[in-house]
Amino acid sequence: MNIAPAYLFLGSKNLLEKETLSFLQKFFCINKGCGSCSTCTQINEKQHHGSIWIEPEKRYTLDEITIIFKRTAFALDADQHCFFIVTKADFLNAACANSLLKLVEEPPHGYHFIFLAERPAQVLPTIRSRCTQKTFLHKAEAQEVPSIVKQFMRLDGDPLAFQKEVATCSMTEQECMVYLDELLAYWIASYKRTLQGTNLQHQATAAQMVNLLKNTLKTPPAPGSAKLFWKNLFLQRNNFSL
Repeated sequence: MNIAPAYLFLGSKNLLEKETLSFLQKFFCINKGCGSCSTCTQINEKQHHGSIWIEPEKRYTLDEITIIFKRTAFALDADQHCFFIVTKADFLNAACANSLLKLVEEPPHGYHFIFLAERPAQVLPTIRSRCTQKTFLHKAEAQEVPSIVKQFMRLDGDPLAFQKEVATCSMTEQECMVYLDELLAYWIASYKRTLQGTNLQHQATAAQMVNLLKNTLKTPPAPGSAKLFWKNLFLQRNNFSL
């Protein structure tokens, strides 16, 4: 199993934890992630010696990441590996990120990083550029995707119906960003499919959606403004020349 020095996992909080635990189990378990052996159990309980979870209660400070420097000061044997799982990487401030850059780019033998983030646009470029990136979508939970989000997977939504749906919206800022990331992945895939066809209008529309979502991801909604956020996005989408 080829392992990169650093990974950036993107998605919702629960899905990220699930996928990270699965990744670690497949790496450390002699049965490639059986889920029932002592190794897999220790990993699930975040007690395995080969994984160190960095989970700040509030904001990141240099004290929160001190354990990384202390641990990497010790050389590992040729067959040993240790993963630092840095949760809420989208809240990692510049000071903390900059202090980690050299380690992330060229970690000592056997050490690896996994950064977890719900808001892709908020991950510092210095971290993102040094990581192998993977986005985890809610494919298994597609039936739970809010109808307000499904409105943006098509371009013929009824404005009145949308107004009723947005009125009941109770998403948090982080949930908005997670669903935006999924919508971006959806429209990038749609755009790639249009390149194989001859419908230039569909191709142009898909490209417009990709650009709109990329730009929107750069400006996260303020706390408590999810309804206004989706309304504005709906209006921008309806300005397309369909």
